[in-house]
Amino acid sequence: MRRILILFAAALPLAGCGATAPSPKPRITLTEVPDDIRACARKIVPAPKGKGRISEADAYRLISALRGSEADKSGCLDRLIALHEADAARLALILDGAL
Repeated sequence: MRRILILFAAALPLAGCGATAPSPKPRITLTEVPDDIRACARKIVPAPKGKGRISEADAYRLISALRGSEADKSGCLDRLIALHEADAARLALILDGAL
């Protein structure tokens, strides 16, 4: 049993030797985040002006602006997720050797 292990261990380093050239490393590039998505992420609804209580009408306007901002950000986030998923799928193909 001992001889078999020694012979097997001696053959391991030779098993990988060959005349084949190493395959080139794949070039991996990720999609840049589009400027409109960056701008969307940085857009904020300003705080109400003044100190103290705001009127009921101002509160409704602020809530409406916040809801619109949230809807915009959700749309931007959906686009960003789609870009990420496309990059991840492309990267998986590259790493699997399909591309």
